Amino acid sequence: MIALAAAGLGAASQRTVAMLGIAGWGFFTAAFLPVFTLGLAWRGATGAGAVAALLGGGAVDVALELNRAHLPAGLEPGLAGAAFGMLVMVAVSTLENRSQVRMSARSEPEGEEGNVKGQREDKASPGSSISRFPFSLSPRREPAPTRGER
Repeated sequence: MIALAAAGLGAASQRTVAMLGIAGWGFFTAAFLPVFTLGLAWRGATGAGAVAALLGGGAVDVALELNRAHLPAGLEPGLAGAAFGMLVMVAVSTLENRSQVRMSARSEPEGEEGNVKGQREDKASPGSSISRFPFSLSPRREPAPTRGER
């Protein structure tokens, strides 16, 4: 259905196709830029934060694209949506991480082997789809022994 509508708009006007392309790239930027940049570089990013950023950034982009004629000069809807998505991802991920720390503090008694009450281990949260390895996607390995150590 959407493909038919897009084909009809494309056949009706070359300008419409260009506007749809611009709107599409703006939406792509608004939805995915926060998830890719923060998800790869920030250890505190969570799956819930990523979903909220996708939805929030995309919604801001669509709302601004629909009101583009009334926007001040220089305000790009895609970049505004991306900025909003980043703020949402940071806020939701921070709140989720805080609630996990509180939950682990309630469930773990003090003095359990190396873990103090309220201290959070640096592992991916259950259900998180964001990688916790910001600089390497493979787990750490012990270095290979040198010739003298064999």
